[in-house]
Amino acid sequence: MDPAPIDRSVLHHHDDHRSVRVFKAPQSAEHVLKCRRREAVITRGRCEIHPRIAEYVSQAGFYGVMKLGFIQLDWHLVTALVERWRPETHTFHLPHGEVTITLQDVSILLGLAVDGEVVSGVVGGNIYTDCERLLGVVPPDRAIKGSTLNLQWLVTTFSDLPVDADDITVQRYARAYILQLIGGFLFATGASATLAWLYREMCRATLPSAHEIAGPVILLQIWAWERLPFITPKRKLHTAWDPSCPLGVRWRDDFIVKEISPHAVHWYRQQLDMMSPHQFICMPYNTDRVIALIPAYCFRGRHIWGAKVPLICFHIVEYHMVDRVIHQYGYLQPIPVNPEVDDLLHKIDLRGRGTTDFRALHAHYIEYWAMRRQTIVTGEPSYGHASHTLAYTEWYRRISRRYLTPHGLGHAYPTLTHSDHSTASTSSHSHT
Repeated sequence: MDPAPIDRSVLHHHDDHRSVRVFKAPQSAEHVLKCRRREAVITRGRCEIHPRIAEYVSQAGFYGVMKLGFIQLDWHLVTALVERWRPETHTFHLPHGEVTITLQDVSILLGLAVDGEVVSGVVGGNIYTDCERLLGVVPPDRAIKGSTLNLQWLVTTFSDLPVDADDITVQRYARAYILQLIGGFLFATGASATLAWLYREMCRATLPSAHEIAGPVILLQIWAWERLPFITPKRKLHTAWDPSCPLGVRWRDDFIVKEISPHAVHWYRQQLDMMSPHQFICMPYNTDRVIALIPAYCFRGRHIWGAKVPLICFHIVEYHMVDRVIHQYGYLQPIPVNPEVDDLLHKIDLRGRGTTDFRALHAHYIEYWAMRRQTIVTGEPSYGHASHTLAYTEWYRRISRRYLTPHGLGHAYPTLTHSDHSTASTSSHSHT
């Protein structure tokens, strides 16, 4: 018995989703995604960067990411979350509703600028002359692959700032550090572009054939730790809080955890399957205690946190569909309109596009982003424990795959039999 959606009007790519395979082998750890993160080269065990470099990095808007440093990725948690990500809606489908990572999360957790121009244009160029102009050095051929620089070469070449460095040299070192952040951690230069890249990587990783995921995956993990406390590791609180840092930096800590089991992904699947509606924290940043920890610059651009707009990063266009998760903004969640994802957008990549002007190719979507202040989604304020309308709850049971394991399905419907599936999928139960 496979609890697939009864109504396929939303999840029309369900049969090509990795969750189908998970239900057939829920205890298998064979398909845990490998998380590719090149920023480990520059952040693992690295001391604080020179204050003169840090000043320029901060001016460029990367202070929060610079302070984040290295946080170990939990491949099992990432895998369990990707198994619930849906490319059709750009949301995670949990047992009781949709949730997602929003511009608000990127702003609060990483301190990246939300508002501003899109990151787009022509990708190609002369990397040798660009490096000489920006870094003051021409990289050797071995440090270049296509149009990208080898991170280890950057780390080695710009390791220690000379004591007598002038401002021009300091600026070059700062650019080299930012290039390392862009190439290894963010892959983009702002909140909207960073979120676009993460969305694209998660969409790609939902395919049954996917074996790895890249991009700013640490954002996904920190987001889960903030909003799903029942699967969050306990911090040892070794480091005093720096009030100048974005909220995500508090996860740069040691944790009270046992050695990760090779079957940890199965544990995460079960926990997500058995979660109650109130175990997802809709508004984790609204308490007085948390607000006191967040510096003012993390709130810049808050006026567009609720914008329903395309997120753009060169070849990538991914929709920020906040109308599907307005309960995360304090509104009662109604049934959303059908998603506006164009399947063709997911097929556009950088291969053979060294001279493509993506600003021209995606002009329509860039115009849409330019109108972001006119696309803010609001609704009826929610009160008490109600975060979704009854109509939404009934609709969601029909269009979503809410349980990924037989154990989770059995927990929700302990007397379920194969012949009961169509009835149980639309009936009420104690966890809804």
